Amino acid sequence: MTDTANFEHSCLTTLYNAIPVLDKPSDWSEWNDRVCDFIQISPIAEDGGAPPDKDQAKEWYRCQKFYTAMIMMKLSHNAAPRIRALEISDVQSLLKAVRERFNFDHLKDDEVEEDPDRS
Repeated sequence: MTDTANFEHSCLTTLYNAIPVLDKPSDWSEWNDRVCDFIQISPIAEDGGAPPDKDQAKEWYRCQKFYTAMIMMKLSHNAAPRIRALEISDVQSLLKAVRERFNFDHLKDDEVEEDPDRS
């Protein structure tokens, strides 16, 4: 590997390892932020909803499937089956499905405020 390839690999590994496992709604914000960081420097960062052209389709599908599988590994054993059943093979559809299935768009902060009189 070249120095540049080693650096890119190291960055991707570091960002991937920073993604927490998504297990419950309260994990969503950090999970989503870390996944977006990971995707931003990955080869799929500029991928849209379809391959750019017919000649690049095979590589596009391979890359999408690979990164989708990597992100799926960051779903807990409770969360993953609900998404895996959808047989998603592209990253943008995966992220959309996770948001929809777990209703994270309507997530409310359930933290209990501490009583100021309690010390």
